[in-house]
Amino acid sequence: MRMKRCGLILFALMLCFSAVAQTSLAADAEAKAKAGTTVEKTTSRVKKPTSIKLNNASCITVPGKKFTLKATVSPKSAAKAKVVWKSSNEKVAKVSRKGRVTIVGIGTARITAKTENGKKAVCKIESRQYIKSSSKLSIGTPDGAKDYKIYYQANYRTNSGGMYYRTYGCVVTAVAIIASACKDKDGEIHSYTPKDIHEGSEKSKYSEKYAVKKMGNNSELSRWYDRAAISLRTASTILKDIGIKNKVVYTFTKAKAKKEIRKQLKQGKPVIVKANNNMHNGIRLTNEHHALVLVGIDSKDQIIYLDPGRTWPYTLKLSTLVDYYMTPASGNYKSAYMTDFASSKSAGGYILIE
Repeated sequence: MRMKRCGLILFALMLCFSAVAQTSLAADAEAKAKAGTTVEKTTSRVKKPTSIKLNNASCITVPGKKFTLKATVSPKSAAKAKVVWKSSNEKVAKVSRKGRVTIVGIGTARITAKTENGKKAVCKIESRQYIKSSSKLSIGTPDGAKDYKIYYQANYRTNSGGMYYRTYGCVVTAVAIIASACKDKDGEIHSYTPKDIHEGSEKSKYSEKYAVKKMGNNSELSRWYDRAAISLRTASTILKDIGIKNKVVYTFTKAKAKKEIRKQLKQGKPVIVKANNNMHNGIRLTNEHHALVLVGIDSKDQIIYLDPGRTWPYTLKLSTLVDYYMTPASGNYKSAYMTDFASSKSAGGYILIE
């Protein structure tokens, strides 16, 4: 009888412990559920964006340029809000999901950054064929944007032959402009000044006695210069030494020159030409044979060129340049220096940068 009572008591105790355990588990579950609810409520309290601002409200640029717009969302508690980017004109500018802008054409576009609740900011894009600052010309090309440094040809009209060591001619300056904008054989762009070209490549290649050359009794030459100007052949050799491939065209027909130069510029590749001092419609491009750097061409066949004798870019019809201001070389046009600078001999032709 006692054994039976003990068994009943043990059974009753087990039921009590089981009930307590179940109550404890239920309490834990309820506590966790409440904690989860609290987290959800906290998350739901994150504020919505009240404003959005871009690091640039407007931009003037050229085709081929790339840059990133950065959006700042307020308040700080909404800083991680989703931002959607959109371009109003993808023929001019494209934008990625992260605000990376690529300029692909000429014209205008609006880049909009918008939050999910409708707050937005806009950057106005104006893309031009070229932009000039005091020291640089940026131009859009099919191969990407190119930045040309604008070097001004120093005034070397002096009676002292030694002054050439401190001054630089138009061809040397043109070479420096090309060398500072174009990739070398390793795909790199280096910075060169006219002084770098003269003191380095020209003098090491042809020695000092040619770099400073007296012009004798030639009154036309000695009136302006105390040294000989380098030829296109020398310019081509210096560019190749630097690692920039090119081809010199000494003799040509007008049709051939127009076709080659137009094709070159449309591909975004520059050209060095020798312009003569002919008069056309009462206008001379230069008072003597002079190097020009052609850097672009527009849809109306207008070339954009840099003149080492001046500090700003110019435009001119390609046909006008070739028909009236360019002549093929003649005579000893493959000499290192132009020994007959006052005439068309050895002064004509052009260099195609490859």
